[in-house]
Amino acid sequence: MGKHLPKKITSNLKYFLSALAKPQIKHFLVYLIGLIWLIKFHSTREIASQVAKTLPDNLQRFLNGSVKKQKRLQETSQKLLARMANKQPEVFAVIDDTTCAREGKKIEGLGIHHSSDGLATGQCAVTCVLKIAGEWLAWSVRGYRPKLSCPKGEFRSKIDLAKEILQDIRQKIHTSVMVLMDSWYTCAPILIPIIEAGWTFVAAIKCNRILEIGGKKTVVRHLAFGHVFMRSWQGVQTHWTLVMIAYNLVILSAPKHLKGFRQKIRHFRNTITYQDLLRLSNVSAQRSK
Repeated sequence: MGKHLPKKITSNLKYFLSALAKPQIKHFLVYLIGLIWLIKFHSTREIASQVAKTLPDNLQRFLNGSVKKQKRLQETSQKLLARMANKQPEVFAVIDDTTCAREGKKIEGLGIHHSSDGLATGQCAVTCVLKIAGEWLAWSVRGYRPKLSCPKGEFRSKIDLAKEILQDIRQKIHTSVMVLMDSWYTCAPILIPIIEAGWTFVAAIKCNRILEIGGKKTVVRHLAFGHVFMRSWQGVQTHWTLVMIAYNLVILSAPKHLKGFRQKIRHFRNTITYQDLLRLSNVSAQRSK
């Protein structure tokens, strides 16, 4: 797909480009480049001006576009990871939720969420990463909106989103899975499907949960081991999906001996120029004629 690009990068990117319509490919690559090469950025305007040398209008329309596009990109990424996972005897899946602190009256999906620094105002996503052959790779990111900010009938709890993620893993990955999660997700709707799939899990658990052991129900605190265990919402979700893809591209393209994400992204930036990556949009356009 590009003579100037290492084979690892082109082979991974071809999955994502195949999921997009021809006019979307350049916008996809421009945003991906911005995520990888711009150390800090605050807007699509900055990515558009520094990478594509244009106004941000088309890039903004790409992010705010159809839900189907964002879903196709995420499914395409999962197809690639599932192919890798099914070659392994076991993979680890970690489910958690992440809060991005944001403020502003016109930002969609804002709410008050738990974070590592306590309660924070911002946007929240339920995420899942997989450990495959020693590498941590992003499997899914699903935006969570508080009930008050959702259109009627569209609210899905964090538990609902985590269940959907587990269903996707069960349908696409056919090897042994160990699921790691915190106490928020340690409940029957999550644990029963894990047990039915024949997987194992490691989880924190709240002291007020009731377990059934040997046919007898008991409150967890009675057990010694109880404590072990963008403004546009559509644009935000597309952004998160592209962050996930950019992260996986860097991880999959880096040599195995490099440890830590900083070393890997530095190697990626030093290996190719973003002009080489942009040329892929021209190559794809020519091939589709």
